[in-house]
Amino acid sequence: MKRAVYPLILAIGLFTSYCQAETPIKFAGVLAEKIQQHDKQGYLDKIYQEIARRSNLTINYDVMPMARTMSLFDHKKIDCLLPGSSNRYFDRTKQHDIVRSQAISALLLFKFTFERNQALLAAQDLADVNIGYVRNIKMFNALNMPPFDNATHIVASHHRHLFDMLHFGRTELIVGWYPVVNMLATARNSERVSFDAEHVLSTDYLVVSCHRSDKTEAFIETINKAINSMWQDGTMIAMHPNGTHHLKALFPPPAM
Repeated sequence: MKRAVYPLILAIGLFTSYCQAETPIKFAGVLAEKIQQHDKQGYLDKIYQEIARRSNLTINYDVMPMARTMSLFDHKKIDCLLPGSSNRYFDRTKQHDIVRSQAISALLLFKFTFERNQALLAAQDLADVNIGYVRNIKMFNALNMPPFDNATHIVASHHRHLFDMLHFGRTELIVGWYPVVNMLATARNSERVSFDAEHVLSTDYLVVSCHRSDKTEAFIETINKAINSMWQDGTMIAMHPNGTHHLKALFPPPAM
C-alpha cells in the first residue's frame, strides 16, 4: 500500500512564512517602541501589513530585542531582517551578500532636550552637561567629536530608558532617533521636547534586508512593487506618525 505524503509548511514561533516559496523564508523583527511592537501596532508593523496585502502574501512574525535579532541574522538562522538598514546599522553582519528592498521609512538621529533648555542644542561646550544615548548609537562618530566629546556620557539600554533619563532630570540632553523620541514624549504627555532639526547627525533608511538567494531575491522583487506603489500614491507617507511629514529628510527615500 502506497502512502500519500502531503507537504506541510509550518510557521513556528519567531518566524514568518513567505507562502509562495517552496521553503518558507524566515524573518525576525527588531523590537522598537512605537515603531515595531509585539502587538503589531507600531507604524512599521502596519506598513508591513499593507505591503503584504498589495503583494498577495501572508507575513507573520514576532519581534525581539535587537541583540537577539542581530545574532540570528549574523549566523543565518533567519533569512531576512525587519527592518534592515541602508547604512548597515541594523544589519551589521559580516555577511556581505545581502539583498535589500526599497526604503520603507527612515530614522533621523538628532539632539533633543526640553524647550526650557533648548540653548543646549546650539552650545559649543558641553563640559558640564550630561548627555544620554542608547548603547548602539555610540557607534556614530558624532558622539566622539566636539561638542559631545567633553560631555558626561550616560548610556541607556533602549529609547524608553533614554527618554526617562531626560524626563527625570538625569540628563539635560539626549541623542536619539526621530520619530521615536518624539512619540515617547507624546505618550508620556511630558513637557515639550525640542530638537535641532537643521543638523541631522545620521539618516538611516529602513529596508527589508535578506541574505541573498533565489527565493529572497524573488521576494524582494515582489515587495518592491508594492513599496513603490505605496510611495507613489501617498500611502507610505500617510502611514507614518503625525508630526513627521514636515521633515523632508524622511521623504522621499533614495533607491537602495
